Amino acid sequence: MAVQTVRSKLHELIDRLPAESLDAAKRYVEFLRSDSDDLVRWLLENAPDADERSIPDEDRAAEAAWQEYLRDGGLSSDDAKRALLG
Repeated sequence: MAVQTVRSKLHELIDRLPAESLDAAKRYVEFLRSDSDDLVRWLLENAPDADERSIPDEDRAAEAAWQEYLRDGGLSSDDAKRALLG
């Protein structure tokens, strides 16, 4: 398929997307233009900042988790997979 035909089809698809899908489509196209080959990593690195404040319970839980990590060193990815997948 010719490049212009593909571009035209893409424009048609984007024009028909519901408004709530536009941000996801934009992020995916930005990923395609990047040098990254890992979509999940790229999405995490380019995630928007949180737009709501944490609550004190969340702050305490995050601090407790951080302190536990500092004491125990956390889990390796293999150990975490085993714990999650059984």
